[in-house]
Amino acid sequence: MNSVKSGAGSDDVYKPSLWYFDELAFLRDQELQQEGVSSLDDGEQDGNEGSIDHTEPSTSATESQEVYSHTSKRTKKCDMESKRYEALSLACAHLQQSNDSIDTLARSWAQEFRNVTAEQQIYARKAINDILFEARLGTLHRHSVKINENADVHTRSSTPFCDLSSETNSNTSGLSTTQVSPSQSNDSDNGSCRYFEGGDSPVCVCDVASCPPLHPASLTPPSAGHVVTYTSSRGGLRFQEQVVAVHGPESEGGLNDSSMNRAVVEVACLSPRQVMNGFGGSFTDSATITMNSLSPPVLDALLRSYFSPEGLEYELVRVPIGGSDFSVRPYTYDDDHEGDVELNHFQLAGEDLVYKLPFIHRALDLARRPLKVMASPWSAPAWMKTNGKINETGQLLTEMRRPWADYLVRFVKEYEKAGVPIWGLTSQNHGFSHEKTSWNSMSWSPNDMRDWIKDNLGPALHAAGLERVKLYIGDDVRDNVDNSYRQILHDPEAARYVTGLAFHWYHDQSVSPDVLDHAHLLFPDKDLLYTEACIESGGVASHQPVVLGSWARAESYAQNIIEDVNHFASGWIDWNLALDPAGGPNWAGNEVDAPIIINPEKDEFYKQPIFYVMGHFSKFVPAGSVSIPSWVRGNTAGLFHTAAFVHPDGYVVLQLLNKNDTETEVRVEWEGGDFTLSLVPPRSLQTLLLPWEGDTTHAKRKYSLQSHLLNKYLTEV
Repeated sequence: MNSVKSGAGSDDVYKPSLWYFDELAFLRDQELQQEGVSSLDDGEQDGNEGSIDHTEPSTSATESQEVYSHTSKRTKKCDMESKRYEALSLACAHLQQSNDSIDTLARSWAQEFRNVTAEQQIYARKAINDILFEARLGTLHRHSVKINENADVHTRSSTPFCDLSSETNSNTSGLSTTQVSPSQSNDSDNGSCRYFEGGDSPVCVCDVASCPPLHPASLTPPSAGHVVTYTSSRGGLRFQEQVVAVHGPESEGGLNDSSMNRAVVEVACLSPRQVMNGFGGSFTDSATITMNSLSPPVLDALLRSYFSPEGLEYELVRVPIGGSDFSVRPYTYDDDHEGDVELNHFQLAGEDLVYKLPFIHRALDLARRPLKVMASPWSAPAWMKTNGKINETGQLLTEMRRPWADYLVRFVKEYEKAGVPIWGLTSQNHGFSHEKTSWNSMSWSPNDMRDWIKDNLGPALHAAGLERVKLYIGDDVRDNVDNSYRQILHDPEAARYVTGLAFHWYHDQSVSPDVLDHAHLLFPDKDLLYTEACIESGGVASHQPVVLGSWARAESYAQNIIEDVNHFASGWIDWNLALDPAGGPNWAGNEVDAPIIINPEKDEFYKQPIFYVMGHFSKFVPAGSVSIPSWVRGNTAGLFHTAAFVHPDGYVVLQLLNKNDTETEVRVEWEGGDFTLSLVPPRSLQTLLLPWEGDTTHAKRKYSLQSHLLNKYLTEV
């Protein structure tokens, strides 16, 4: 094994060496032995046989908590981390003195990894991820645990100790980038991050060399007397964790600066509202075709980023039934066979068999939480419609109501035959919109939809043994759903087949969320679910479909989610999981933005601020959480927003969105009058985990809407 020589002026040729990886392996073994756990559990062995895949670190929940856990053993851990830091420093010196590019060294090291033990492979892979991924950032960070005894705050922080900023970043995609250097504000602990032209927040990059898991891979639950916070910000924080001591009501605390923005957030833990279904995104043709342009290890890293325990842990997935605007062509499953009412020519498309189904299978394999798949139709075959076209709206021919219901049932059966269970259906994407669109579409009158559900679709699902499949009506913008659902749900024969209402976020800024309250009060047994959202051209912050690193776009997501869940929405599904740098492909020219943008030419993808905002909800508010009321008092000028939940494990999850350009001092009050003082950074989203020992059964439901509003609503129908 080659040794690494010291001395910045040495002319010797530096070859890849693994001695410091051996040291890391030894240190990690010692650390694990102190905790009384094996250095390699069964799950790690199963995932690391044969040659090493250095794209995704094999980080179990136990290992993730080791270095950062706030236990009585943290002094020993800090000492162990210090030794690990020394080993990484020497590895960093190797990089600085080598004439080889980082990518060349990565390949060389990967070759040498094949000759070492499985244990060494695991720790070497962890080390090479630390080095290579963050070296591209321009600075290698030291992850450590800082303990502020005076403030009772424990922070995972990142401090630069190895400057490799002289390395240039080749760019063949036409995307203008600026590497984040040590002089720039970037507190992300999620690897290599860059500023792109037009963006105001770093974008984290994943490629074949590395794609570190989201920190934390395993959440730190709050303990008695302490609150855990996770913060992402425009300035570059990405899930930064802090453990803060809770001060009682008699404590003063806080800052004395009278100019400081201040807010009091009250949380009503004893007033449970809707049970949450979770958060997620959509496997469109465009998303999966673009994903398929990545090499297998990078593609797997992308899917892990969304669905695995070390990722965002998405629980809801939406998939179009046939083509949509986010396809490369317009199609259904029975084109060119006019009059095929028995669906003898029905068959899934290549887009399903090659892209969507395999990727959904992988997501199902990766997910620790149950993954719920919802399907939505865009258009019936042209021969079933009044306009004879897949696009430009048109309506379903009356005589095609039964064949169209059978078509949807057939889709469910085909997907389930292929190993993908369908949790829910929506009756029609944008079904109550009569606008002539250039993409796949079909419109309904509320009365026609009612009759089709009670006479055709509902009975067809039950006859096929699919009564467990949940049916949501609407799948449209607030005002269109508001003008339509009563005619359907006031009919008991139709209503018995309907699980709930589905909404899209478009136009929400011009339509009051009272629409959601009204629907809930009229039909409290029906679920409310957001099923589509994206930033369109001409939307927030820019007229470009894609703006890499736009914090304003991320804020718009956070604010809308907070508003919706505070008005009884049980979940929120984003649109495309990933797109190309132009916001497509899209056969109808309807390009938009996405949380992940893929650069096929460089075999890498970019985690946008939107990605992390989605994670603050999906990771911390799993299905089974219960929404509870929260509200804000103080001089925040409408720029501070909050939502709260009781987690299935019994603690309270509080989301704080600060849209101020300055930090805000926040006092949080929940049951019993206790409070803590927290400083929320400017332009940030912060998740607080609050200890609570109240009733978690939520058998009773209380609603905070005033009675005169209820009477007002009831007199309108």
